[in-house]
Amino acid sequence: MEDSLTAPSIASLKAMFEDSANLTLTARQQSRIDDDYYHGYQWTREEKASLAKRGQPDNVFNRVRPAVNGTLGVLKQGSTDPRAYPRTPKDEDSADVASKVLRFIADHNRFDDLKIRCARDYLVQGTCAAIVEIDESLQVTVTDINWEEFFYDPRSRREDFRDARYMGIAKWQYADDVA
Repeated sequence: MEDSLTAPSIASLKAMFEDSANLTLTARQQSRIDDDYYHGYQWTREEKASLAKRGQPDNVFNRVRPAVNGTLGVLKQGSTDPRAYPRTPKDEDSADVASKVLRFIADHNRFDDLKIRCARDYLVQGTCAAIVEIDESLQVTVTDINWEEFFYDPRSRREDFRDARYMGIAKWQYADDVA
């Protein structure tokens, strides 16, 4: 039986990335500005120079960071314990085993910390992503993806990218490391 899934060519992968990069350029620039506001960098060099020329201080009263951190604090307090529910009364033992597996995976991946990191990316930059994999020792690993490295189908309209034709991770590497 022939495998119906074939690996895409380098040219098609490159075209997907370039399509995403070109069509989401404005959104990524705005995400960088949002990140600067979170960190309190709200003046451009020109604005700082203009203020200095007039003898005015370049004070920033950051109201963004406390608002985001407050929301993250509420999320931390509301942490939940994963639980599987049975479909029928005779499935209670199976649901208990599934709950233990989910708790083990959550503990192994420090899911509460991962959830807060992803929520921060979502609240500040507007996008967060994570990848679920099985490592070489057959452990389920959940890894958050840096918002700057995540790319997606710019024609996707759902907030969870359910309708995206492609998603990916773009990481730069040196050619000698790849070789």
